[in-house]
Amino acid sequence: MKKNDLETEKAFIDYLVETMKERNLYSLEVTRTLADAQRLKIKICNSISSPAQKEPIVTSNYSSAHKEEFVKKDNTSNSNSTENIIKSPMVGTIYLSPSPEEPAFIHVGKKIKKGDTILIIEAMKTMNQIPSSLEGTVKEILVNNESPVEFDTPLIIVE
Repeated sequence: MKKNDLETEKAFIDYLVETMKERNLYSLEVTRTLADAQRLKIKICNSISSPAQKEPIVTSNYSSAHKEEFVKKDNTSNSNSTENIIKSPMVGTIYLSPSPEEPAFIHVGKKIKKGDTILIIEAMKTMNQIPSSLEGTVKEILVNNESPVEFDTPLIIVE
């Protein structure tokens, strides 16, 4: 990597850090394709955010021809109780229904029992049905369809 390219990458990393601070993101991962077909992967974690403010990783492939997009997951839940939250047991991509044509497994207001499938997490090309660990009524769904999640990311609130 040339010195000029290195300075450009340093400036880009500074920009990413500022964006994380402004948007209160927990972590960010960007992959850039450089002019000489080399790839540069940048992953930044914000150690200042408290675990309660933890945001999912936002992944974006970046090349000079594409504009990067930064997404903040807006968590509107004000619940102080963590015992009624079902969390992700793995890293992967969320699917709220068995297929695009079928209805979602759950919706706000639906009564669920322990063991009911609440969503699917795709990890390493494997579709994993996630069972409910709680019984009750779905109060809030905290994730969007096809969104990435980390281990222990809150998925739904049950009352």
